[in-house]
Amino acid sequence: MCDVDYFKLYNDTYGHQQGDECLQQVAKAISTAIKRPGDIVARYGGEEFAVILPQTSQSGAVKVAEAMKKAVKNLNIPHLNSVVDSIVTISIGVVHTIPKSQDSPQLLIEAADLALYEAKERGRNCIAVYDKSVSDSRNQQNLESFWVKRIRKALENNLFSLYAQSITPLDINDSRKYFEILLRLTDEEGQVITPNFFLDIAERNSMMPEIDIWVINTLLDQLISNNCYDWRNYRFSINLSGASLNSEAFLEFVSQKLTDCPLPSELFCFEITETIAVSDLERVSKFIKTMRNLGCSFALDDFGKGMSSLTYLKHFLKVDYAQGFH
Repeated sequence: MCDVDYFKLYNDTYGHQQGDECLQQVAKAISTAIKRPGDIVARYGGEEFAVILPQTSQSGAVKVAEAMKKAVKNLNIPHLNSVVDSIVTISIGVVHTIPKSQDSPQLLIEAADLALYEAKERGRNCIAVYDKSVSDSRNQQNLESFWVKRIRKALENNLFSLYAQSITPLDINDSRKYFEILLRLTDEEGQVITPNFFLDIAERNSMMPEIDIWVINTLLDQLISNNCYDWRNYRFSINLSGASLNSEAFLEFVSQKLTDCPLPSELFCFEITETIAVSDLERVSKFIKTMRNLGCSFALDDFGKGMSSLTYLKHFLKVDYAQGFH
């Protein structure tokens, strides 16, 4: 399975007609890497392609994937707003199996899709291999379903909790107290579970806006309830997901919440990653502008994973801080 990297951003930048032409060129380039009559290339949906290679070893499939990736890169199709390169690239997920009686074509697709997701998680423009048994992909899907139900239950029964991690300024003259707000899930036995177990799954299943809303509601309620404190000398950093930033309803929610809140908006700094920032510059810029007009600040996190320049992003997004340099 292969996917054109940041194709939505390509369409937004160059237009849908140019996007269609790009997909046609990518399809032709992928096809040049396929040599045998029995091999099949098909558009699977959107900007995603499936390649079927009968009687091919895993190492042979990886070599074909490398040839596909190189062929697409050699097209030199400009993609100036891509996070990974200045030209169009693809991510590829590879899976190999000797079929067993319990296997099915659907399991093979699910395994390849999991490998493709891993390639995207690594930063895209790369190849990932699913190295377990194909039948294990169903187990992984079942595990994901389990976590989706668990996250839903946590939202409904208030099983999430917030932690505040202190941030120490290097400037000794800065007397403010900085904290980053961290999310944890507490199960029914009282065990605290860190986000690396569930946030990726929440993101894949479109649950992040609900979680972000829970975080903001809970944080504001807890700060307001501690009315003995003078919060003006504090600042709290809150991470926001890409799904929330792309939601008009979420923007309206946060704007109204901060407007109605008795606490000063200057208390809050929203953190977004570089990858999220460049995914839809126009929409993210609107979000940042609205929040900054209310008095909030913004930090650009994980800067340096992509190809964007800091000057470019600060010019378009008007962020206050850049952190987590790579």
